[in-house]
Amino acid sequence: MDKKPENKAPEETTEKYFNEEEYITAVVLPDGTVKPATKKEHELEELVNLLTSGEREHKDAALDLLKNEGSIATLIEAINQTENKTHKAALIAACWESGLDIKGQESFFATLATDADIFISLEAITVLDSADLSEAAVRNAIIAILSKATAKHPNEAMLTDLKERLAE
Repeated sequence: MDKKPENKAPEETTEKYFNEEEYITAVVLPDGTVKPATKKEHELEELVNLLTSGEREHKDAALDLLKNEGSIATLIEAINQTENKTHKAALIAACWESGLDIKGQESFFATLATDADIFISLEAITVLDSADLSEAAVRNAIIAILSKATAKHPNEAMLTDLKERLAE
């Protein structure tokens, strides 16, 4: 009995699809609007896919890349662009999991800590917990932002704990 050899196609790169001279790539938004896709949006989608794939080696590779690149600005931009709450929480978690320095971005994460979504809030609290918050002015700014959170916040206890630790 002859077995036919399996034809294994080489993995295709998506880079060529962003060559505007050869392809027109577009994103269809939920409201039906069509807008051109950018290479940056594609890279963001790949990062989110790696972080949320459920495969430990994919996530580790993405975290190593973020750690080596060392750019918190890239992650903040991705967090701001992402509307999917699960993906946003994964990107926020990547900030502390990769060990990036959030210096100068503490208020951004304090605002995320007050988000109504419990997972976004939890991950932002963890980012703040793992950050070097030795400057009194920074701690006071975070406390002021956290104090504006409503008493019925899903993470009220964790926000209160964080405020108390920062006030010490």
